[in-house]
Amino acid sequence: MNRFTGNAFRSPTVMMVSLIVVFLLLLGSGIGVWKAFATPAVREEQVALVSYEHRGEFDYLVYLKPAATQVTSPAYFRKIIDTMDVSFSYVFTPDEPVTQVTEEVEISVVLASPGNWQKELILVPRTSKTGNFTIPVPLNLSEIQAVAATIAQEIGVYGSTDVTLKASVHVVADTGSGRLEDDFVQTIGVEAEGATLQWVGNLGVVQKGFYEQLRYEHRGRFDYTIKLKPNTLFGPVTLKSDSHLQPPATLAPGESYDTTKIEFMDGTFSYQFDCDQPLTQDWATVEVTGGVRNPGYWARTFTLVPERQERGDFTTTFAVDAAAFTNLINTAVQQTGSSASSYNLFITANVHMFGETDYGTIDERFSQSLTGTLAAPTITWDSALDRSQSGSIRETVTVLNSVWPARVGAIFGLLLAVLLAYYVVWNYAHVKPVALTGVEAEARRARKKHKNVIVDVEDLPQFLASFSRVASVGSLEELVNIADALLKPVIHKAEPGKHIYRVIDGVTEYEYVVRDQEVREEGEALGKDRASK
Repeated sequence: MNRFTGNAFRSPTVMMVSLIVVFLLLLGSGIGVWKAFATPAVREEQVALVSYEHRGEFDYLVYLKPAATQVTSPAYFRKIIDTMDVSFSYVFTPDEPVTQVTEEVEISVVLASPGNWQKELILVPRTSKTGNFTIPVPLNLSEIQAVAATIAQEIGVYGSTDVTLKASVHVVADTGSGRLEDDFVQTIGVEAEGATLQWVGNLGVVQKGFYEQLRYEHRGRFDYTIKLKPNTLFGPVTLKSDSHLQPPATLAPGESYDTTKIEFMDGTFSYQFDCDQPLTQDWATVEVTGGVRNPGYWARTFTLVPERQERGDFTTTFAVDAAAFTNLINTAVQQTGSSASSYNLFITANVHMFGETDYGTIDERFSQSLTGTLAAPTITWDSALDRSQSGSIRETVTVLNSVWPARVGAIFGLLLAVLLAYYVVWNYAHVKPVALTGVEAEARRARKKHKNVIVDVEDLPQFLASFSRVASVGSLEELVNIADALLKPVIHKAEPGKHIYRVIDGVTEYEYVVRDQEVREEGEALGKDRASK
């Protein structure tokens, strides 16, 4: 320690740096102690007593309007047909009980020369029915073809004639939401040109419909029975139609739909509530609305499912046709005069959830929207069908802070900093810097004054005595002047008790030597002179 003290701490620079470092250590450890003891031993914290999650999901199926198909029956040879009996059957199937179902049915045949003329003949006048029914159809192809031939002769336009059998049903039913009225039309073609007869199209058709929250189906079916004359090919047999019901065409979610071909969209919204604690009571209200928005100008909405109460997880159904959106758009454009090439569509389910737990009441709202665009005549719905929303019942509790390790560490750090400060201050107080000798002080002044000329070296260049000449000068200033004149540096070497300064010019060396003894004697003499004066 003494060697270290005697060497390192004698330097004022080292001492100053040490004091600054100690000050910073004391300041940092003091701040650490303050922060450690300023941190409270307890803190308040929010903890979740109940965690729960709302889950919603839309799903839908788009029903297309019945399309004419080219399904054909077997060909029957007209010459061996003895009799043909045709009938039409109709079934109305709701998904909920209804009362007083009545229908009005009319059967006709439509004759048409494509691009020229069309004539509808009534086969069964409008007749009232109750419930499901089957009605015979008096179809006499010979008479019908005779009418077509007469028309062609009268107008002078000849060619093939299309024959289409058409059944029109108007149904009325009383439901819990009001009176339902809807129309169902089924057509099927009859080809009787030449020697054969064929049915063209689906003999059985299913068409979906909706009214408020009620879903229902129209089921129509043409049937025929053909009795053949005795013949060699088939024999005297009776042939019956194979009238399978053709289900309605549908499109799954995620596609674009042509509004001119859509019957309606049958949708569902399913809601699920998950909770990590038992619910003593739970119920919810749900409302489903639809709407159209022209961003920045107007928005219009309509109700699909009026607000109603549900318990637990539930699924609610809704139905909407393209006309509901287009009617809103037409009305808004008439009222505002603002139209666009495309419009934003939305179907929104709003759920208000209530639940009772042992830790409190859950009272939250959850909303989910199915969005899309309508750019006539195409509707495109977005692919995002599900959504979730998390929540919790939280409580503020007091918890312990782990402060004692930090406090002990801070105090220990402060003690170390104090000991180090004591050591540095003690050295500063007891170790004095070594005073410079006269020659050292003189060398320092010279180095400072002539710093651009004097060069410090470890060893002086050695020359052979026979080739070198040494010229002594009387002062350092004289030597510096010579160096300036020769454009040479002043070489300086410090030796114990003396300092040597030289300027080397070839084999000539100009030298000035200053000794400590000389400087000390000169100083003493100068002191005496000042004292005598």
